Amino acid sequence: MGKKVTILVGAGSTLSDATSKPLRKRPPLDRGFFKSCGDLGFLEKFSIEGYLKRNYEIDPTSPEHDSLERIMAIVYADINNPRLENSAVGAFRTIIRLFNRRLAETTNELNPTNRTNLYQVIAKQFREGVDPRDLTIITFNQDLQIEKVLRRLQATKAYAKLGSIFCFPTCYNIDGAHNRLSAPPSSAERFDSCAEDEDGISILKLHGSLNWFSTHTSKRVPKNAILSPKKNFNITPRVEIPVGMTFQREKKTVHTFPLIIPPVNHKAAILHKDLHPIWNTAESRLKNSDEIIVFGYSCPATDFESANLLRRTANAGTNPTTFSVIDPNPSVFHRYVEVTNLDHLAYFRSAGAYIDKG
Repeated sequence: MGKKVTILVGAGSTLSDATSKPLRKRPPLDRGFFKSCGDLGFLEKFSIEGYLKRNYEIDPTSPEHDSLERIMAIVYADINNPRLENSAVGAFRTIIRLFNRRLAETTNELNPTNRTNLYQVIAKQFREGVDPRDLTIITFNQDLQIEKVLRRLQATKAYAKLGSIFCFPTCYNIDGAHNRLSAPPSSAERFDSCAEDEDGISILKLHGSLNWFSTHTSKRVPKNAILSPKKNFNITPRVEIPVGMTFQREKKTVHTFPLIIPPVNHKAAILHKDLHPIWNTAESRLKNSDEIIVFGYSCPATDFESANLLRRTANAGTNPTTFSVIDPNPSVFHRYVEVTNLDHLAYFRSAGAYIDKG
């Protein structure tokens, strides 16, 4: 059996591809999210601001309150309050759309090259003899940078002998993924679809994805449709995701809503039923990995489900031979020392340092 490798990818990976861009064109961070939206003139920000000021005298653009996760948690807590439900659902829906917009607009134009950090981290595995089918990427990102990187690797002649690397949409490990594919216009750039029995590197997206969406007859998607764990959803093969994507069906406009898991506590309560098997697969892959590489994921203290996932796998009795953390912030390494309780973690300040190691 070949060496099994799991790469845990966070927002830091995508941000490392955008360091040369001005701040307003970089993928959104938790802190400063609402101020940046205001600076960019996003009108959606004002309805959220109005809700918070009206009910809590909170200015979401002020330094002490400007946190996407904090504001999302405040509004999410109100959607089951009978007195606030109607306006809270509207604010919650707007925050998700605003996050989706910022993420799409800042990552659509990011095109990985052979020097992209994630490309190099994966290529290192290939050079060390890892088969694509033994490589799993687990991510909490919703952008499509991983898909673009794998498409680039698939097109690299040096790795043609490895066979399939990027198998879209089988890579997502979603039941019936091919049957969920939408049909964008021919003018839209799209990922090529693979055969249903073809496999390569798995991409387990635990918090949803920009290209997964449900459809609705109104832009004002109701609470039960937003939070429903059983709603039907599609996968678009588009490489670039239009903001506020709509399409026509029987001469009527169909509105889409992104299938992304917002940064709130107790995500399991709103996790779509088709994502539960992905979490189970992620846990199994982590438990059976010979090497785990964390790239750009800080494992926030408030993300209990993710931290518990790592705790369970670290204490499964089948610890990986190597556990590497790639992050410029050494406190992230200490976080993994605490969460995993392993005694053989390796730390690298940059992807380059990891790639160059012997």
